[in-house]
Amino acid sequence: MNKFLSVFFLNLFATVSIVLAQENFQPGYMISYTGDTLKGFIDYRNWVINPDQIAFKKTPVSEASVHLVEEIKGFSVNNETYEKATVQHDINPTRTEDLTYSPVPKYEKRTFLLMVLYRGQKSLYFLRDRDKRVSLYIKNEAGEFVLLVRYRYRVEGGNVITSSMYKDQLGAYLNDCQAAARKIKLLTYSEISVGKLFKEYYTRCSQLEAVSVTVPEKPGFEFGVTAGATVTTLKFRGDTDLDRLKFDPSLRPAAGIYLNVTVPRNNRRLSIYNELILSNYSLASYSLTPVIGGAQTRTDRTIGMSYIKLTNLLRYQFSAGKVKFFVNGGISNGLAVSETNKERLENITSSGSIVHENKFLSRTRKYEQGWVVGVGGRAGKISLELRREASNGMSAFGDLNSSVTRYFLLLGYQFH
Repeated sequence: MNKFLSVFFLNLFATVSIVLAQENFQPGYMISYTGDTLKGFIDYRNWVINPDQIAFKKTPVSEASVHLVEEIKGFSVNNETYEKATVQHDINPTRTEDLTYSPVPKYEKRTFLLMVLYRGQKSLYFLRDRDKRVSLYIKNEAGEFVLLVRYRYRVEGGNVITSSMYKDQLGAYLNDCQAAARKIKLLTYSEISVGKLFKEYYTRCSQLEAVSVTVPEKPGFEFGVTAGATVTTLKFRGDTDLDRLKFDPSLRPAAGIYLNVTVPRNNRRLSIYNELILSNYSLASYSLTPVIGGAQTRTDRTIGMSYIKLTNLLRYQFSAGKVKFFVNGGISNGLAVSETNKERLENITSSGSIVHENKFLSRTRKYEQGWVVGVGGRAGKISLELRREASNGMSAFGDLNSSVTRYFLLLGYQFH
């Protein structure tokens, strides 16, 4: 089974690489360096990071040409518009441990294709650079791009100071709109939060509509149920006789509910899958030991656990026609809600038998942790997944490891 899964995963990742290389040309237009608007088709990637080049076709069957940011003034595709701009680029550290003690931020001039969130009487632009740093820009009356500043630095004692200059900048920029001004105090530095502020401005205070509006994507939520079967195996490892025991695999049903949170951009290929599932197993081991004098000892061991488990997975999804395939990996945490733990010893002699019953494991733990990997596909609201979970099992002894391996085959139905 492990060899089969290894080959399966290798083939799957090869398929992912091929899918990622596929083109996605959609109708749009490009503004050339000379200012000409060229209609055609642009390879749309739902960019997480602002692009520094695009592939363009005049017709669906013509050959594609690649255009760098230096060669164009902007483009628009799939209701997203990008405009070239030379701006002050924030180059200050973002991680708390890397912050400096200087209260003066550092910038450098660079040219980017900025995403147009609002263009009109008041304009707002968005940039996510290769360091995943988010920067927001407005355009003043002179047509210059102005960076909205949020800067963090350290002071004596190691405390961190946050300079939220962007609030004052927006207050001055939207000073003709009291409805918007009232919301600035609690404003966070994000394209969604500031975008809502501009929407408020155009809804409440402007007689003119924005010429161009791009609504920032928000996380998506998918609810559903899942049910199927699980095959469980158990292996003990330690300095005891238990590591020689062989348990028959346990086939049992499993069922649960899930919430899949899709991450914005990148065509929503990434998501965080969260599942609450009920699963159980019952494993049995049998041995017959001869004793001096012709007697025998038959030992029957049974260990069974029922869990309510929380599984959290990072999922990557890609499309192939009408079917969406996915791979995921993450962790599971299980809490035992019931337990079967017994050992039956029967001493068999020519004159009869004597039976003793005890606990198989004198100590067990209720909390189980594991690693999970899985692959599957979805068509419409129906999904099917093959999943492997390796957990630390039920042994509470430091010198006895209980390795529990589960294989799930799960059918899912998405409500929303």
